[in-house]
Amino acid sequence: MVCLKCYSKVENFIGTKFESYAGFVCKWPWYFIIIPLVIDALLGIGFINLQSESSSERLFTPQNSQASKDRTTLQTIFSSSSSQNFNSLSKLDAEAYGDVIFEAKQGKNILAQQYISEIRSIVDTITSLTFSDTSGSTSNFSKICAINNNKCVIDGTVIFSAPFNASLHANNIAYPGTGATSLQGIFGNIVVSGGILKNASYIRLRFQLKQKSEDATKWFEAFKNKLQALSGNVTNIFYAHSESLDEELNANIGGDIIFFSLTFTLMIIYATSATTNNRCVSDRQNLAKAGVLGAALAILGSFGIVAGCGLEFVSIVATMPFLIIGIGVDDMFLLLSGLAETYDCKGPLEPEDRIKMTMRTSGVGITITSLTDLLAFLIGATSSFMSVRNFCIYTGLY
Repeated sequence: MVCLKCYSKVENFIGTKFESYAGFVCKWPWYFIIIPLVIDALLGIGFINLQSESSSERLFTPQNSQASKDRTTLQTIFSSSSSQNFNSLSKLDAEAYGDVIFEAKQGKNILAQQYISEIRSIVDTITSLTFSDTSGSTSNFSKICAINNNKCVIDGTVIFSAPFNASLHANNIAYPGTGATSLQGIFGNIVVSGGILKNASYIRLRFQLKQKSEDATKWFEAFKNKLQALSGNVTNIFYAHSESLDEELNANIGGDIIFFSLTFTLMIIYATSATTNNRCVSDRQNLAKAGVLGAALAILGSFGIVAGCGLEFVSIVATMPFLIIGIGVDDMFLLLSGLAETYDCKGPLEPEDRIKMTMRTSGVGITITSLTDLLAFLIGATSSFMSVRNFCIYTGLY
Protein backbone atom coordinates (compact mmCIF):
# COMPACT_ATOMS: atom_id res chain seq x y z
CA MET A 1 0.00 0.00 0.00
CA VAL A 2 2.82 2.40 0.86
CA CYS A 3 4.51 1.79 -2.48
CA LEU A 4 1.21 2.24 -4.34
CA LYS A 5 0.55 5.56 -2.60
CA CYS A 6 4.09 6.71 -3.35
CA TYR A 7 3.68 5.75 -7.01
CA SER A 8 0.32 7.55 -7.21
CA LYS A 9 1.87 10.73 -5.84
CA VAL A 10 4.79 10.58 -8.27
CA GLU A 11 2.47 9.82 -11.18
CA ASN A 12 0.17 12.68 -10.24
CA PHE A 13 3.10 15.08 -9.88
CA ILE A 14 4.63 14.17 -13.25
CA GLY A 15 1.23 14.08 -14.95
CA THR A 16 0.39 17.56 -13.68
CA LYS A 17 3.67 18.94 -15.02
CA PHE A 18 3.08 17.37 -18.41
CA GLU A 19 -0.47 18.71 -18.48
CA SER A 20 0.80 22.23 -17.81
CA TYR A 21 3.50 21.82 -20.44
CA ALA A 22 0.91 20.64 -22.99
CA GLY A 23 -1.21 23.71 -22.32
CA PHE A 24 1.80 25.95 -22.83
CA VAL A 25 2.65 24.23 -26.13
CA CYS A 26 -0.94 24.63 -27.35
CA LYS A 27 -0.74 28.37 -26.82
CA TRP A 28 2.52 28.76 -28.76
CA PRO A 29 2.54 25.84 -31.26
CA TRP A 30 4.68 27.42 -33.97
CA TYR A 31 7.43 28.32 -31.52
CA PHE A 32 7.64 24.65 -30.52
CA ILE A 33 7.93 23.64 -34.16
CA ILE A 34 10.39 26.21 -35.46
CA ILE A 35 12.72 26.57 -32.44
CA PRO A 36 13.42 22.80 -32.08
CA LEU A 37 14.12 22.58 -35.83
CA VAL A 38 16.59 25.47 -35.60
CA ILE A 39 18.28 24.01 -32.51
CA ASP A 40 18.50 20.59 -34.16
CA ALA A 41 20.05 22.11 -37.29
CA LEU A 42 22.61 23.96 -35.16
CA LEU A 43 23.48 20.80 -33.28
CA GLY A 44 23.88 19.01 -36.61
CA ILE A 45 26.77 21.34 -37.43
CA GLY A 46 28.79 19.20 -35.03
CA PHE A 47 29.03 16.63 -37.84
CA ILE A 48 31.83 18.78 -39.26
CA ASN A 49 34.00 17.60 -36.38
CA LEU A 50 33.03 13.93 -36.76
CA GLN A 51 36.07 11.71 -36.19
CA SER A 52 36.11 7.95 -36.45
CA GLU A 53 38.16 5.27 -34.74
CA SER A 54 38.61 1.97 -36.55
CA SER A 55 41.44 0.26 -34.67
CA SER A 56 40.02 -3.03 -33.42
CA GLU A 57 42.65 -3.07 -30.67
CA ARG A 58 41.48 0.26 -29.24
CA LEU A 59 37.79 -0.54 -29.71
CA PHE A 60 37.59 -4.04 -28.30
CA THR A 61 40.24 -4.16 -25.59
CA PRO A 62 39.87 -2.60 -22.12
CA GLN A 63 41.27 0.91 -21.76
CA ASN A 64 44.05 1.37 -19.18
CA SER A 65 44.23 -2.35 -18.51
CA GLN A 66 47.24 -3.82 -16.73
CA ALA A 67 48.34 -5.50 -19.95
CA SER A 68 48.44 -2.20 -21.87
CA LYS A 69 50.30 -0.52 -19.00
CA ASP A 70 52.85 -3.32 -18.94
CA ARG A 71 53.36 -3.06 -22.69
CA THR A 72 53.95 0.69 -22.41
CA THR A 73 56.54 0.04 -19.69
CA LEU A 74 58.30 -2.57 -21.84
CA GLN A 75 58.33 -0.21 -24.83
CA THR A 76 60.19 2.39 -22.77
CA ILE A 77 62.74 -0.22 -21.66
CA PHE A 78 63.26 -2.14 -24.90
CA SER A 79 63.58 0.06 -27.97
CA SER A 80 62.25 -1.02 -31.35
CA SER A 81 64.80 -2.62 -33.67
CA SER A 82 62.60 -2.85 -36.76
CA SER A 83 64.77 -0.32 -38.61
CA GLN A 84 68.01 -2.27 -38.16
CA ASN A 85 67.69 -5.76 -36.72
CA PHE A 86 64.04 -6.77 -36.97
CA ASN A 87 62.73 -9.91 -35.31
CA SER A 88 59.00 -10.54 -35.18
CA LEU A 89 59.37 -12.27 -31.80
CA SER A 90 60.66 -9.03 -30.26
CA LYS A 91 57.65 -6.96 -31.31
CA LEU A 92 55.80 -5.42 -28.36
CA ASP A 93 52.93 -3.86 -30.30
CA ALA A 94 50.72 -4.92 -33.17
CA GLU A 95 52.67 -5.80 -36.29
CA ALA A 96 52.32 -4.02 -39.61
CA TYR A 97 52.49 -6.49 -42.47
CA GLY A 98 51.05 -7.71 -45.74
CA ASP A 99 50.25 -11.40 -46.18
CA VAL A 100 50.08 -13.25 -49.49
CA ILE A 101 49.00 -16.88 -49.72
CA PHE A 102 49.63 -18.86 -52.90
CA GLU A 103 47.63 -21.97 -53.75
CA ALA A 104 48.56 -24.41 -56.49
CA LYS A 105 45.75 -24.53 -59.01
CA GLN A 106 43.70 -27.71 -59.36
CA GLY A 107 44.85 -28.83 -55.91
CA LYS A 108 48.30 -29.84 -57.14
CA ASN A 109 51.50 -30.05 -55.11
CA ILE A 110 53.05 -26.58 -54.87
CA LEU A 111 56.51 -28.07 -54.26
CA ALA A 112 57.61 -27.63 -57.86
CA GLN A 113 59.91 -25.15 -59.55
CA GLN A 114 57.20 -23.64 -61.78
CA TYR A 115 55.25 -22.52 -58.71
CA ILE A 116 58.32 -21.16 -56.92
CA SER A 117 59.30 -19.20 -60.04
CA GLU A 118 55.87 -17.59 -60.35
CA ILE A 119 55.84 -16.73 -56.64
CA ARG A 120 59.25 -15.05 -57.00
CA SER A 121 57.94 -12.98 -59.92
CA ILE A 122 54.91 -11.84 -57.91
CA VAL A 123 57.12 -10.96 -54.92
CA ASP A 124 59.25 -8.77 -57.19
CA THR A 125 56.07 -7.06 -58.40
CA ILE A 126 54.95 -6.35 -54.82
CA THR A 127 58.32 -5.02 -53.65
CA SER A 128 58.47 -2.65 -56.62
CA LEU A 129 55.02 -1.18 -55.91
CA THR A 130 55.11 2.59 -55.65
CA PHE A 131 52.87 4.93 -53.67
CA SER A 132 52.73 8.60 -52.75
CA ASP A 133 53.89 9.02 -49.15
CA THR A 134 52.82 11.70 -46.67
CA SER A 135 55.47 14.12 -47.96
CA GLY A 136 54.19 13.78 -51.53
CA SER A 137 57.22 11.82 -52.72
CA THR A 138 57.11 8.49 -54.50
CA SER A 139 58.07 5.61 -52.22
CA ASN A 140 58.12 1.83 -52.35
CA PHE A 141 58.34 -1.14 -50.02
CA SER A 142 62.04 -0.62 -49.28
CA LYS A 143 61.31 2.76 -47.62
CA ILE A 144 58.89 1.36 -45.03
CA CYS A 145 59.94 -2.28 -44.66
CA ALA A 146 61.40 -3.79 -41.50
CA ILE A 147 65.17 -4.33 -41.83
CA ASN A 148 67.36 -7.26 -40.87
CA ASN A 149 70.96 -7.63 -42.07
CA ASN A 150 70.44 -4.58 -44.29
CA LYS A 151 67.62 -6.32 -46.17
CA CYS A 152 63.84 -5.97 -46.14
CA VAL A 153 62.24 -8.73 -44.10
CA ILE A 154 59.86 -10.99 -46.00
CA ASP A 155 59.01 -14.08 -43.97
CA GLY A 156 59.10 -17.16 -46.19
CA THR A 157 61.71 -16.09 -48.75
CA VAL A 158 63.77 -19.09 -47.67
CA ILE A 159 61.99 -20.87 -50.54
CA PHE A 160 64.09 -18.80 -52.95
CA SER A 161 67.42 -19.78 -51.37
CA ALA A 162 69.92 -22.08 -53.04
CA PRO A 163 69.86 -24.72 -50.26
CA PHE A 164 66.06 -24.95 -50.45
CA ASN A 165 66.11 -25.25 -54.25
CA ALA A 166 68.68 -28.03 -53.96
CA SER A 167 66.45 -29.86 -51.47
CA LEU A 168 63.43 -29.22 -53.72
CA HIS A 169 65.10 -30.86 -56.73
CA ALA A 170 66.28 -33.75 -54.57
CA ASN A 171 62.80 -34.15 -53.05
CA ASN A 172 64.47 -33.99 -49.65
CA ILE A 173 62.98 -30.94 -47.86
CA ALA A 174 63.48 -31.43 -44.11
CA TYR A 175 60.40 -30.46 -42.09
CA PRO A 176 59.85 -28.54 -39.86
CA GLY A 177 63.33 -27.32 -40.83
CA THR A 178 67.01 -27.56 -40.12
CA GLY A 179 69.13 -25.49 -37.76
CA ALA A 180 67.84 -21.93 -37.41
CA THR A 181 65.64 -22.29 -40.50
CA SER A 182 61.99 -23.18 -39.84
CA LEU A 183 59.42 -23.91 -42.51
CA GLN A 184 56.47 -23.87 -40.12
CA GLY A 185 54.03 -21.10 -40.99
CA ILE A 186 55.21 -21.04 -44.61
CA PHE A 187 53.57 -24.18 -46.01
CA GLY A 188 49.94 -25.18 -45.59
CA ASN A 189 47.97 -28.40 -46.00
CA ILE A 190 51.17 -30.41 -45.80
CA VAL A 191 52.06 -34.09 -46.03
CA VAL A 192 55.19 -35.12 -44.11
CA SER A 193 56.78 -38.56 -44.19
CA GLY A 194 59.84 -39.46 -42.15
CA GLY A 195 60.65 -35.82 -41.46
CA ILE A 196 60.56 -35.00 -45.18
CA LEU A 197 58.01 -32.60 -46.68
CA LYS A 198 56.33 -34.52 -49.49
CA ASN A 199 53.36 -32.37 -50.40
CA ALA A 200 51.92 -28.90 -49.73
CA SER A 201 49.02 -26.96 -51.21
CA TYR A 202 49.82 -23.47 -49.95
CA ILE A 203 52.75 -21.12 -49.43
CA ARG A 204 52.42 -18.00 -47.29
CA LEU A 205 54.74 -15.00 -47.41
CA ARG A 206 54.60 -12.06 -45.01
CA PHE A 207 55.93 -8.62 -45.96
CA GLN A 208 57.02 -7.04 -42.67
CA LEU A 209 56.81 -3.25 -42.20
CA LYS A 210 58.61 -1.16 -39.57
CA GLN A 211 55.48 0.07 -37.85
CA LYS A 212 51.92 1.22 -38.39
CA SER A 213 51.90 4.69 -39.93
CA GLU A 214 50.19 6.79 -42.58
CA ASP A 215 52.79 5.67 -45.10
CA ALA A 216 52.12 2.04 -44.17
CA THR A 217 48.38 2.60 -44.73
CA LYS A 218 49.11 4.07 -48.17
CA TRP A 219 51.25 1.07 -49.03
CA PHE A 220 48.47 -1.26 -47.86
CA GLU A 221 46.12 0.47 -50.30
CA ALA A 222 48.57 0.08 -53.20
CA PHE A 223 49.23 -3.53 -52.12
CA LYS A 224 45.52 -4.34 -52.09
CA ASN A 225 44.77 -2.64 -55.41
CA LYS A 226 47.64 -4.43 -57.16
CA LEU A 227 46.75 -7.89 -55.90
CA GLN A 228 43.08 -7.38 -56.74
CA ALA A 229 44.08 -7.00 -60.38
CA LEU A 230 46.79 -9.68 -60.32
CA SER A 231 46.25 -13.32 -61.27
CA GLY A 232 48.74 -16.15 -61.50
CA ASN A 233 49.14 -18.65 -64.30
CA VAL A 234 49.64 -21.66 -62.06
CA THR A 235 48.68 -20.28 -58.63
CA ASN A 236 45.66 -18.70 -56.99
CA ILE A 237 46.52 -15.61 -54.94
CA PHE A 238 44.94 -14.60 -51.62
CA TYR A 239 45.99 -11.58 -49.63
CA ALA A 240 45.41 -9.60 -46.45
CA HIS A 241 47.21 -7.03 -44.34
CA SER A 242 47.33 -5.98 -40.70
CA GLU A 243 44.49 -3.48 -41.15
CA SER A 244 42.16 -5.78 -43.12
CA LEU A 245 39.93 -6.52 -40.13
CA ASP A 246 39.53 -2.81 -39.36
CA GLU A 247 38.71 -2.08 -43.01
CA GLU A 248 36.06 -4.80 -43.18
CA LEU A 249 34.42 -3.62 -39.95
CA ASN A 250 34.21 -0.09 -41.35
CA ALA A 251 33.00 -1.31 -44.74
CA ASN A 252 29.77 -2.46 -43.09
CA ILE A 253 28.85 1.14 -42.24
CA GLY A 254 28.11 1.99 -45.88
CA GLY A 255 25.59 -0.86 -46.05
CA ASP A 256 24.04 0.27 -42.77
CA ILE A 257 23.29 3.70 -44.26
CA ILE A 258 21.26 2.04 -47.02
CA PHE A 259 19.40 -0.13 -44.50
CA PHE A 260 18.72 2.89 -42.29
CA SER A 261 17.14 4.72 -45.24
CA LEU A 262 15.03 1.64 -45.94
CA THR A 263 14.05 1.35 -42.26
CA PHE A 264 13.04 5.00 -42.09
CA THR A 265 10.91 4.62 -45.23
CA LEU A 266 9.22 1.46 -43.95
CA MET A 267 8.49 3.13 -40.61
CA ILE A 268 6.84 6.05 -42.39
CA ILE A 269 4.73 3.67 -44.49
CA TYR A 270 3.74 1.54 -41.49
CA ALA A 271 2.93 4.49 -39.22
CA THR A 272 0.88 6.11 -41.98
CA SER A 273 -1.09 2.98 -42.82
CA ALA A 274 -1.72 2.20 -39.13
CA THR A 275 -3.19 5.64 -38.42
CA THR A 276 -5.01 6.37 -41.67
CA ASN A 277 -8.77 6.89 -41.39
CA ASN A 278 -11.35 7.66 -44.05
CA ARG A 279 -12.72 10.41 -41.81
CA CYS A 280 -10.67 13.57 -42.13
CA VAL A 281 -11.47 14.64 -38.56
CA SER A 282 -10.07 11.48 -36.95
CA ASP A 283 -7.27 10.84 -39.49
CA ARG A 284 -3.92 10.99 -37.66
CA GLN A 285 -1.42 9.92 -40.31
CA ASN A 286 0.32 13.31 -40.28
CA LEU A 287 0.85 12.97 -36.53
CA ALA A 288 2.44 9.57 -37.16
CA LYS A 289 4.75 11.00 -39.82
CA ALA A 290 5.74 13.79 -37.46
CA GLY A 291 6.56 11.20 -34.78
CA VAL A 292 8.90 9.28 -37.09
CA LEU A 293 10.47 12.53 -38.31
CA GLY A 294 10.99 13.61 -34.69
CA ALA A 295 12.97 10.43 -33.98
CA ALA A 296 15.14 11.07 -37.05
CA LEU A 297 15.79 14.66 -35.96
CA ALA A 298 16.76 13.40 -32.50
CA ILE A 299 19.40 11.20 -34.14
CA LEU A 300 20.79 14.21 -36.02
CA GLY A 301 20.95 16.29 -32.85
CA SER A 302 22.54 13.61 -30.67
CA PHE A 303 25.14 12.75 -33.33
CA GLY A 304 25.93 16.43 -33.82
CA ILE A 305 26.44 17.32 -30.17
CA VAL A 306 28.58 14.25 -29.40
CA ALA A 307 30.68 14.62 -32.55
CA GLY A 308 31.08 18.32 -31.80
CA CYS A 309 32.51 17.40 -28.39
CA GLY A 310 35.16 15.29 -30.13
CA LEU A 311 33.98 11.80 -29.16
CA GLU A 312 35.07 9.32 -31.82
CA PHE A 313 32.51 7.57 -33.99
CA VAL A 314 32.96 3.80 -33.86
CA SER A 315 31.47 1.20 -36.18
CA ILE A 316 29.04 -0.17 -33.57
CA VAL A 317 27.42 3.29 -33.30
CA ALA A 318 26.10 2.75 -36.83
CA THR A 319 23.49 0.43 -35.31
CA MET A 320 22.16 3.21 -33.05
CA PRO A 321 19.72 4.78 -35.57
CA PHE A 322 17.81 1.48 -35.88
CA LEU A 323 17.40 1.35 -32.11
CA ILE A 324 16.38 5.00 -31.83
CA ILE A 325 13.83 4.79 -34.64
CA GLY A 326 12.24 1.81 -32.87
CA ILE A 327 12.08 3.59 -29.50
CA GLY A 328 10.85 6.85 -31.05
CA VAL A 329 8.07 5.19 -33.03
CA ASP A 330 7.02 3.21 -29.95
CA ASP A 331 6.67 6.45 -27.94
CA MET A 332 4.75 8.02 -30.80
CA PHE A 333 2.19 5.19 -30.80
CA LEU A 334 1.81 5.53 -27.01
CA LEU A 335 0.91 9.19 -27.50
CA LEU A 336 -1.54 8.36 -30.28
CA SER A 337 -3.10 5.69 -28.07
CA GLY A 338 -3.51 8.25 -25.29
CA LEU A 339 -5.08 10.67 -27.76
CA ALA A 340 -7.53 7.99 -28.94
CA GLU A 341 -8.66 7.41 -25.35
CA THR A 342 -9.79 11.04 -25.08
CA TYR A 343 -12.53 10.29 -27.61
CA ASP A 344 -14.14 7.97 -25.05
CA CYS A 345 -14.77 10.88 -22.69
CA LYS A 346 -18.32 12.13 -22.36
CA GLY A 347 -19.10 15.52 -23.81
CA PRO A 348 -17.22 17.54 -26.40
CA LEU A 349 -13.59 18.41 -25.71
CA GLU A 350 -11.48 21.14 -27.23
CA PRO A 351 -8.24 20.04 -28.98
CA GLU A 352 -6.23 21.71 -26.21
CA ASP A 353 -8.02 19.64 -23.56
CA ARG A 354 -7.43 16.44 -25.51
CA ILE A 355 -3.70 17.17 -25.76
CA LYS A 356 -3.52 17.93 -22.03
CA MET A 357 -5.21 14.64 -21.19
CA THR A 358 -2.93 12.76 -23.59
CA MET A 359 0.23 14.21 -22.09
CA ARG A 360 -1.00 13.60 -18.56
CA THR A 361 -1.62 9.89 -19.14
CA SER A 362 0.99 8.94 -21.76
CA GLY A 363 3.74 11.31 -20.65
CA VAL A 364 4.20 9.49 -17.35
CA GLY A 365 4.78 6.09 -18.98
CA ILE A 366 7.14 7.51 -21.60
CA THR A 367 9.12 9.36 -18.92
CA ILE A 368 9.59 6.23 -16.81
CA THR A 369 10.73 4.11 -19.78
CA SER A 370 13.05 6.91 -20.97
CA LEU A 371 14.65 7.19 -17.53
CA THR A 372 15.13 3.41 -17.50
CA ASP A 373 16.84 3.56 -20.91
CA LEU A 374 18.97 6.52 -19.82
CA LEU A 375 20.11 4.69 -16.68
CA ALA A 376 21.14 1.66 -18.74
CA PHE A 377 23.16 3.81 -21.15
CA LEU A 378 24.76 5.79 -18.32
CA ILE A 379 25.98 2.55 -16.79
CA GLY A 380 27.26 1.43 -20.20
CA ALA A 381 29.11 4.75 -20.61
CA THR A 382 31.37 3.75 -17.70
CA SER A 383 32.62 0.67 -19.60
CA SER A 384 36.36 0.30 -20.11
CA PHE A 385 35.71 -0.83 -23.70
CA MET A 386 35.76 2.16 -26.04
CA SER A 387 33.24 0.59 -28.45
CA VAL A 388 30.65 0.05 -25.69
CA ARG A 389 31.32 3.41 -24.01
CA ASN A 390 31.01 5.50 -27.17
CA PHE A 391 27.91 3.62 -28.30
CA CYS A 392 26.18 4.26 -24.97
CA ILE A 393 27.09 7.96 -25.00
CA TYR A 394 25.87 8.47 -28.57
CA THR A 395 22.63 6.59 -27.87
CA GLY A 396 22.03 7.91 -24.35
CA LEU A 397 21.95 11.53 -25.52
CA TYR A 398 18.92 10.71 -27.65
